[in-house]
Amino acid sequence: MADSETIERLLQAIGQQQVTAEKLTRAIAEQAQITAGLVAAVAELLGEELGTPVDDAGAAPAAPADGVERDWDGNPV
Repeated sequence: MADSETIERLLQAIGQQQVTAEKLTRAIAEQAQITAGLVAAVAELLGEELGTPVDDAGAAPAAPADGVERDWDGNPV
């Protein structure tokens, strides 16, 4: 059987691993927020809305008769 010193070292190592896992989880969450912000900024720069694109299959092409520049969803830019 393992002596109490070995068990204590194992418990300390487990505690350190838990702290490391928590730090990594926070870092991943921060990176996800940064990435979401970057995606939103790029979408804004491109003049696009975030979301699922609408399938235009079979739809008649929109005629830009008004001369207004439009985004992929047909909204004026």
